[in-house]
Amino acid sequence: MRVISTSVTTNKNNNKQSTTLTKLLGSISIAYCVINALFIVNFFTRVVDGGNLFGQLEGLPILAPVILAPIAIVPSIFGYTTKKDRLCLWGIILCAIMLLFPFAYMILGTLIFGP
Repeated sequence: MRVISTSVTTNKNNNKQSTTLTKLLGSISIAYCVINALFIVNFFTRVVDGGNLFGQLEGLPILAPVILAPIAIVPSIFGYTTKKDRLCLWGIILCAIMLLFPFAYMILGTLIFGP
């Protein structure tokens, strides 16, 4: 009887560690999406005037998701395959939207303002 209770306790500890890990992985992807969304909003509204820094990085907030969103989506996919967690699922969805944003921006810009 003692062996059974020990294995159950070990399983509970592994489950807690697994849950903590998947929440961390999902949070990493969501944090990237939020930070990138703030950079994009600042690019359009110029709320924070970065002086020379933002002047030198023209267009980078729009094109950064093409390079960084696939990197940010990997932790969420890993966490979602480990344990079906809603936070990881939201991380995958938000990173996919961030990945598609530059293409939608360029296509709509071309359609509205012309080639």
